[in-house]
Amino acid sequence: GNWYKVKGLDGDIGWIYRKLVTDKVKCAVVKVNIANIRSGPGKGYETIHISPAMNYDSFKVIEIKGSWVNVKDDFVNSGWIFRELLWIQ
Repeated sequence: GNWYKVKGLDGDIGWIYRKLVTDKVKCAVVKVNIANIRSGPGKGYETIHISPAMNYDSFKVIEIKGSWVNVKDDFVNSGWIFRELLWIQ
């Protein structure tokens, strides 16, 4: 039909209208209380001005490099978050 059954980060199940869903963009959601956002893919890089990200903050995935994910927020800020701190779909 016109609806998708979806399962969220916490396992909650809901429904979303299919025209609101795309497979052209990969998304990530912070699954911990606080996640540093860094200027590069590693702990040796400084945190950036929008850091830290908080639980349930969502981002567009730009690139995955090893254990690090380059993300972009709604305001076009981008940075790197350790992959284990994210739920990626």
